Amino acid sequence: IRPQEPKRVKIEDIQRVVARQYNVSRSDLLSSRRTANVVRPRQVAMYLAKQLTSRSLPEIGRKFGGRDHTTVMHAVKKVEELCAADGTFAEDVDASGDAGLLEPIATVAGLEDLRALRTAVRRAHYRVRLTSPGPRLSLTPPER
Repeated sequence: IRPQEPKRVKIEDIQRVVARQYNVSRSDLLSSRRTANVVRPRQVAMYLAKQLTSRSLPEIGRKFGGRDHTTVMHAVKKVEELCAADGTFAEDVDASGDAGLLEPIATVAGLEDLRALRTAVRRAHYRVRLTSPGPRLSLTPPER
């Protein structure tokens, strides 16, 4: 009997939740389309993938239709800027409840510690690792 693997947020889960929230398809997020109704959700999904997974920028880019790591860097920066400038947008990205994305992502990933997940996203300069059983959150500073 192997010990149970820690539950982790998967990029595919983030893509599904963001696509549902923004009323686009997951294939739209992976496509080369650049229309505003697809670009913003894609950027949000890349931002959340960076904050909620331990995947590298190139790995995240590959999961989003083979994009370059600099595209992911731009998406993260853009979402951080939008969150700083627009409180409503920031709530949409990191709040729980009907308008937020973290609760559905936590549910899909089988995680229970939503408050710790939300705090981690607000600390965008930290990398997040979620583990289970008894979901724990460990924050490690990014490599410089």
